[in-house]
Amino acid sequence: MTQPPPTLTVSRLEALLDAYGGDAACWPDAERASALALIERDPEARTLHAAALALDAKLALSALPDAVSARLRARVLEIPIKHAAKATVRSPRVGLMALFALVPCVLGFVTGNFWLDRSDNDEDAWGEMSEVASLSVAPTDLFDEEAP
Repeated sequence: MTQPPPTLTVSRLEALLDAYGGDAACWPDAERASALALIERDPEARTLHAAALALDAKLALSALPDAVSARLRARVLEIPIKHAAKATVRSPRVGLMALFALVPCVLGFVTGNFWLDRSDNDEDAWGEMSEVASLSVAPTDLFDEEAP
């Protein structure tokens, strides 16, 4: 058994007309039957519906044409084609600049590894470093004497 459609208020009908327009086919299915019944029995609802239909007619007159000129369409579609050719051409200077920027990095890496490897294998270097470190520490017997 189907339920009768719920009753609709004039304020809800006004909200429907504002959201969906005056065409009943655009309204939600659940509220369409009760909205049409309200329009039939209430003069205020009929006035609101007539105003919505008039507004829809004015909006339909001011709509932009659907068709775009073929010339404008062709100009818009050729934009990526024109700019794609310019974007793929590279200057040889860019490659040279990148090469010159990488040379100091590679030289630093190579020389750094050379010096690190050399100091790791050289026992004298570690001995010198330990002597320097031991001289930087103050002897403790200097502080053990009492002041006169």
